[in-house]
Amino acid sequence: MDIGEFLAARIAEDEHETRWMGTCDCAIEGFPLQHGLCCPERVLADCESKRGVVAYAQEVFRRNESAGTRRTLARVEADLENLNLMAVLRLLATPYADHRDYQPEWKP
Repeated sequence: MDIGEFLAARIAEDEHETRWMGTCDCAIEGFPLQHGLCCPERVLADCESKRGVVAYAQEVFRRNESAGTRRTLARVEADLENLNLMAVLRLLATPYADHRDYQPEWKP
């Protein structure tokens, strides 16, 4: 399982749990938490946003595979782009570091 597959699975779990929980009438000292993590719409939007980042990174990784192996400027740029996107995916995976499928090499 690569980091993209790992994130896709965790995002799907978050989305499923949020949909299963339904609405939430959370409040702390009379203040509604509808703008926090208790708001299902916000969690679902967060899942969709993360899913978009993962999909974009995977698309770029595939595209950069065609840059060849010769040390050309295009290859160096592709390698840098891959490194930057991998850093983003590692940051997205951080909240799931306690999951059994999380790999130590994904730590930022």
